[in-house]
Amino acid sequence: MNHFIWAPFNPLLVDAFKTIAYEIALDREVPDYIFVPVAGGDLLFGLYKGFQELREMGRLDSLPRLVAVQGEGADPLIRAIEKGLDTVADTEPPHTVAGALSVNFGAEYPIVAVRGTGGFGISVSDEEILRGQREIASDEGIFCEVSSATALAAISKAVKVGRIERDASAAAILTGSGFKDYYPIMDEASKIPLAESVSSIPRVLHATLDARADAARID
Repeated sequence: MNHFIWAPFNPLLVDAFKTIAYEIALDREVPDYIFVPVAGGDLLFGLYKGFQELREMGRLDSLPRLVAVQGEGADPLIRAIEKGLDTVADTEPPHTVAGALSVNFGAEYPIVAVRGTGGFGISVSDEEILRGQREIASDEGIFCEVSSATALAAISKAVKVGRIERDASAAAILTGSGFKDYYPIMDEASKIPLAESVSSIPRVLHATLDARADAARID
């Protein structure tokens, strides 16, 4: 086949994405909430389909609550969910640091996935997104794509504003490597502390880790 079908309009991709649900279920206990970066919504719906099939096969008693995440400047799906709409109607020009999620369109099937699991939608600011990317890089050594970091930022925000319980379990789907879109963090690179000498590395490292731990702490 010599034709490329863009992800949101390729039904075969939904079946591919549902295998992520299988991986989660096989690897560990399924979390209470799963936060998913959303553009067209095919990944979100694929997870929904996968978990539904697992429940039908008797592998799950209940579905995890799926949470749709978008950037504040490009969140037509989130606004549709909050307004109780069945499809996305907003067409404002998108503007968000999360380039892969920079959309002004949507469909009804991600809304079905959110409502079908008792989940919700949440949008996060550019500042929250970049902070989430920095925190997982410093805490876990994972350099994720900026758009992936929306899910991490959304978990922190959801806890702070009371959308999820503090003792609930939650997972974030990280959809890409930071090398896929590194321009948004170029300014941050100049802020990384450098050791003056080999002997000063432990001191600089400990100071950096302490600062990151303080910044990541949720009151």
